Amino acid sequence: MRVLLTSREGEADRCFSADVNVIAVSEQARGKGVGAAMIDAIKEHAARLSSPDDAPMAVHLDAVEDAVPFYKKQDFEIHDALHDPNWGFRLFPALWSGVHG
Repeated sequence: MRVLLTSREGEADRCFSADVNVIAVSEQARGKGVGAAMIDAIKEHAARLSSPDDAPMAVHLDAVEDAVPFYKKQDFEIHDALHDPNWGFRLFPALWSGVHG
């Protein structure tokens, strides 16, 4: 998975990306905070990259269908699904804008 951090306005000079591959939590570890801890670390990194004078960096990622409820709980806005021809399943673009609520 590619995690993209951008300004909320999408400014090219404030855009960073990182290949995270897959954030996956085993069945046994689900509900114990492992996935939330990984997402919190990404959000903290976005906050460190943000300038105090500018809007907070946003986090963009693609969520698999069964992870959509998890990302909603993490304050991500979920967009309509896209079919990924390489993986053969639907991915849901997700955005965390740095603003809670």
